[in-house]
Amino acid sequence: MMANHLGGFLIACLTLQVSAVQQHTVQTPAYQMISHFSDGRCRGRRNSDFFDLGFGLSLAECLDRCITSTSCNFVLHGSANGGCTSFSDCRGEVQRDGLNMYEKVPSVFPTPPSPTPSPTTSESDPDQPGVLGKMVRVFGRGEVCDASQGLLNSLRRETVEQCAEECLFDDECNFADMANGVCRTLTQCDSTTPSSEDGLMLKKISRQSFNSPQWMMTCPKAAAMTTECMSLRDYDDAVASVKDLVRGLPTRCTTEACPEADFSGCILRMAGHDFMDFRNGQGGSDACTDMDDADNAGLAECLFEGEFGEGTVSLNDAYMKFCDRISLADFIVIAAEAV
Repeated sequence: MMANHLGGFLIACLTLQVSAVQQHTVQTPAYQMISHFSDGRCRGRRNSDFFDLGFGLSLAECLDRCITSTSCNFVLHGSANGGCTSFSDCRGEVQRDGLNMYEKVPSVFPTPPSPTPSPTTSESDPDQPGVLGKMVRVFGRGEVCDASQGLLNSLRRETVEQCAEECLFDDECNFADMANGVCRTLTQCDSTTPSSEDGLMLKKISRQSFNSPQWMMTCPKAAAMTTECMSLRDYDDAVASVKDLVRGLPTRCTTEACPEADFSGCILRMAGHDFMDFRNGQGGSDACTDMDDADNAGLAECLFEGEFGEGTVSLNDAYMKFCDRISLADFIVIAAEAV
């Protein structure tokens, strides 16, 4: 599957948590949710794909959905994207910042229904592309759009996040810029013009209809969507980081597993699957592989889920060290070269 290509100027990713609110009432549940662990997730069995209970949900909404699901015994909530994933069991922990696991247990006393959260907009529709999307920063600071055409609104806003939300919830909006406290939403931006030092440009990316590595892997900083400049030191350090992961795996093979070879093969397979959709100058290595496709089964484990028991590893462990300056698409290629 192909993703939106944002051009060579794209330098950072600003992910916003936007609630896709649905009316949801729980009638005196026989269960309650308790914290299982923070900054991590289970290595147990998911009931379905990631985000099977929803995306862009508040913690309260996510917990309510697990309570009312007969197959949900544990639930994973992502604080950054509001992703809500149900698990049938939990067998160990994989540490991941911003992810929190909760367990469903019988209530000792009936618990009151959770309050229905108020929509962030008067007509919040989870099926709108903007609601399940994100804004990415393009160009550098000190530039805004040359809005000779395509201007939708000009508003006073205090933060970049508030400005980004104006565009996310407007189907006509594709770009937003902000400088000196003024947020402008635009349908297009063909060129830029210098502004004050705090000026910046944002572009909207609608969430894809599939789960890609771009959405599943985590970055503790502002993730680089394209690699603006990579030094030889960066490349060598990235290669060494991936090799360290591989060297830390058992080399002994059994009839059930061969960790070092399996992990290396998974990375090579991921890189291959990522560039196989190249057609007519589009697609290729963009880290937008459809992780829900049956042909990509098993790739999630080495990319971001983690595998090989208590000594679990994933490529995400190495990627997080470089994600602010090396794009995920480039890092997957580097990882394949490393193994």
